[in-house]
Amino acid sequence: MKKVLFIVHNLKFGGVQKITVELARNHALLGNEVHILCLEKGKAIDVDFDCQVHTLDLAKFLLRNPFLAVYYGLYKVLLRHLLPESEFFFAKPVFKPQILNVLNELESKKSFNAIFIRGSRAIKRTWWFKRKEAIYSIHLPYRLPKQNKGFIGRYNHWQASCLFKDKKIFTVSEYIAVALRGSLTIHNVSPELLTVINNPCDIERVKFLSEQKVEVLEEPYILGVGRLTKQKRFDLLIKAYHKAKVKNYKLVILGEGNQRGELEKLISELKLADSVIMPGFVNNPYPWYKNAKLFVLSSDFEGFVNVITEALACGTPVVSTDCGPANEILKGRLGNAIMPKGEYIPLANKINEYLIDPILPTYEDIEWLSFENIISQQMAVIGDSK
Repeated sequence: MKKVLFIVHNLKFGGVQKITVELARNHALLGNEVHILCLEKGKAIDVDFDCQVHTLDLAKFLLRNPFLAVYYGLYKVLLRHLLPESEFFFAKPVFKPQILNVLNELESKKSFNAIFIRGSRAIKRTWWFKRKEAIYSIHLPYRLPKQNKGFIGRYNHWQASCLFKDKKIFTVSEYIAVALRGSLTIHNVSPELLTVINNPCDIERVKFLSEQKVEVLEEPYILGVGRLTKQKRFDLLIKAYHKAKVKNYKLVILGEGNQRGELEKLISELKLADSVIMPGFVNNPYPWYKNAKLFVLSSDFEGFVNVITEALACGTPVVSTDCGPANEILKGRLGNAIMPKGEYIPLANKINEYLIDPILPTYEDIEWLSFENIISQQMAVIGDSK
């Protein structure tokens, strides 16, 4: 039995958090002792399996340490603005003692075999962490400042060194890795390891959940899923749907976010109020995937497109913009579905094409992303096969 720790910013709904919980679930199924450490309060994802969740209490810590409370307030008000991108440095005195206290308690009897530090926000709070068992993962495109001359260049080199030098790192797509390698080369900083390990997809669990009795739209529909933010370009999807003139199909967009008002305004302007449905966030989106005639991703950029893998696992045909890693998943014949990002007319044409003649995914298109395969790759980073 292995002892595994995941360090993540919080467990609010988000791609990093969701995959972290599912990785923890599958480690527990393997018989491993699993812990999750959240660096701030905020829990929305249920952890309904054998796993201990620990959360730092920043307010309580600062009440007990008034000097650090004053320091942290000064950082929030002034210091982070004087030195942009310096949060990692100024956060160290506050987060380091809290994290070490938790680790000392959890490792009183047995040390962790693997410590996975998930996402850039968690990395910035643990950059000082020096353990051979520590593995850092990057889930969104990460570009350091390009300036490498003079005082600013030295500052950027120092920042890159603190965050990435001599660390074991994996990105969840080659798209992210290319940008990160380029940034680190500019600043002459070398990680111990920089590799690519894609996000997994729990194929059988997705299929099981897709069969659950959930009220979905009975009429034929096209589906989009994700946070209602600018990056996801649901405005593009709505315009493409309008251009496609697919009167026999509704458009359903699952998710919530700060662009709901703008999207509702666009829907009204295009006179699509009876055709576009936005139910908000749903706990189990998989029956929606399964019953959709087509899944469409319209993003400008992604770190790794979990929604595509979930749609494929449900057997639903996929159309996607060229948002970065889409071509790493939609390979071979599935690659015909990738359209230029930011252009709604080609997307509309592809929607029309796929509603008539879809390319249906098979198990072979997704099996390489099984949790068993991905966990083996992750553990191999520290010299362990599982």
